[in-house]
Amino acid sequence: RDFNNLNTYNFNITTQKKSETLFESNVDLPGFTAAGVKLYDVLVRDSVGVEQLYRWRSLTVSDDRPDLKIIENTLAYTGTNQLQIKFSIENDSQENLTNIAISAYSDNGIISDLPFSESVVALESNEIKTVTLNFDSTTFKEFRDFKIALDPLNNFSERDEDNNILQKQLSTDHILIQPAVGTTINGSENDTITFKTKWKFFVAKDTILQPTVVKLTEVNLSQGFEEISQKELIPIHIAGYNEYFGADISIGNYSENFNFKAKLNTEIDISADSLNNLSYYYYDNFLDLWVQTPSDTNGNYLETQIEKPGLYTIFYNSDDKDPFIEISSNGRPLYQDLLVVRKPVISILLQDESGVNLNNSFTLRLDDQILVSNGLPLIYDAVNYPDSLENSKSISILATPELTAGEHTLSVDIADVNGNFSNKEVLFKVSAEFDIIVYGNYPNPFEKETVISYFINSDNILDKFSVKIYTTSGRLIRSKPLDLDESLLADPRDPYRWPEYHELIWNGRDDNGNDVANGVYYAIIKGTYKGKTVSKTLKIARLQ
Repeated sequence: RDFNNLNTYNFNITTQKKSETLFESNVDLPGFTAAGVKLYDVLVRDSVGVEQLYRWRSLTVSDDRPDLKIIENTLAYTGTNQLQIKFSIENDSQENLTNIAISAYSDNGIISDLPFSESVVALESNEIKTVTLNFDSTTFKEFRDFKIALDPLNNFSERDEDNNILQKQLSTDHILIQPAVGTTINGSENDTITFKTKWKFFVAKDTILQPTVVKLTEVNLSQGFEEISQKELIPIHIAGYNEYFGADISIGNYSENFNFKAKLNTEIDISADSLNNLSYYYYDNFLDLWVQTPSDTNGNYLETQIEKPGLYTIFYNSDDKDPFIEISSNGRPLYQDLLVVRKPVISILLQDESGVNLNNSFTLRLDDQILVSNGLPLIYDAVNYPDSLENSKSISILATPELTAGEHTLSVDIADVNGNFSNKEVLFKVSAEFDIIVYGNYPNPFEKETVISYFINSDNILDKFSVKIYTTSGRLIRSKPLDLDESLLADPRDPYRWPEYHELIWNGRDDNGNDVANGVYYAIIKGTYKGKTVSKTLKIARLQ
């Protein structure tokens, strides 16, 4: 028998004596047509009839012929804008081989011996190669039979001819969609395709601009739902099934500019009265969360529009809280009619307990200009958009526009992953002239320290800036720089002179470090920019 594959031949061979030590068989030995280790027994009988049995003798048969093979379980559909099949072949030899013929058949072609594709390949020694063949079929069948023949005319003498044929039935998980037809069953009429008996998929004709291959895969999500972090979501069964399923849709030549619109429909195992809070969700890899996509009901059927590839399934949602929006300019909350500089750093904080749907709902408008539309930045230089997220529940976006003097309106739209929506709009102003706006000090009167707040409006950093504090008689008591609230620093290199909102802290001490007495004092806040000097006076009272 063979040592490797345990083939047993059960064949007795009689030998003839050629000499005292040599015996020769008069027939061919079975099993020697294939290379490998061979096991055999030898029975020796002497002239008086005494027998001796020698068990499990072995010898090695070598075969230098090549062996071409089709690797099992590699046959599958593929394609981007042309439907194709792929499979892997191997040259198990030390010899480079060329002009290796391949014939591929499907369905009736297998019976009639008419291939839909014939090709020739070359294989280097011990090479494994994936072969891709066009499969020009516009009709849809849930299952297809395929047969692949490698070296069908036996032009190569091989060690094993049995592994040159692969015949397999494939479940159709790739479909070619032509713009003029859309999804189709017979190849000419626009129709809905049903895959895995549960999912109905439809693309109307003339809704895509170029042919594309769509891969439709059903995924069992039952185990994954046990670990879902979105506790407001409850998975829903498809009618007739006790497990949870999703539809994974891949679009062959998809890009951000590819206009793709399809409909996905399935029957839900729930009463029609309970469909109101149900929706399709797709898994967003950027957010690492399930995100709601608008859905419609028709009886017990739920339908959604597919515009991008991804994994889709159905949830019941209990979240009804709108996301939170906070807008600030250089660290200060941006409220109505606030004065800001011409080149502000605007921070937009988006927060939601379930997760912020950044890439599909965030829209940022400045006056009549759209900076970001539904998560897509339109003016990259003006918006600092995150490439990755550490926390999808709290996201910060930075905008750095260059503004003209006058009134401006900033508008923010955002939705959470469950479709709850928020909008915030704020009107603010940019001054046309260099100025220093002093907002006052607090507390006033003060006991231990007081905060002086002011705003510098200019195109750039001031040439000069100072804060000096005088008594009512005009005696200068404080000229040294006051302490800064470092959380508001726009530029730590020039903290006092930078055009932005500032807060300075006076601890009630003079230049010598002595506490000043109770009474009234005057702070003179003065700045110079491009030859123009602005001076403002602030009255401060101390009461200990």
